Amino acid sequence: MGDNEKQEFGSVIQQLVKEQLSRRNEQDNSFAFLEKSTLQLLIAYLVSDEKSHVEQIENSKLEEKWMKQLDDLLEESREQLEEVVDLLKRYSG
Repeated sequence: MGDNEKQEFGSVIQQLVKEQLSRRNEQDNSFAFLEKSTLQLLIAYLVSDEKSHVEQIENSKLEEKWMKQLDDLLEESREQLEEVVDLLKRYSG
């Protein structure tokens, strides 16, 4: 299932759930039976959506780690450059 199909399926499911929740009342004891293929598709969507949330969290943690490493590297480079500038000032003056 491509990304576009996943998004389309997700929006259809979201719309159906919203409609069901808006129509539901306390005296309504009805429920729906889903055929095998629809149920499998729904489960696949729910699992893939959960997986994408986990991947997003992992990606943001990885991104934070890389940003910290980059900040540390830049700080170390800045300190080394300041040392070089100080050395050049001592030898030139």
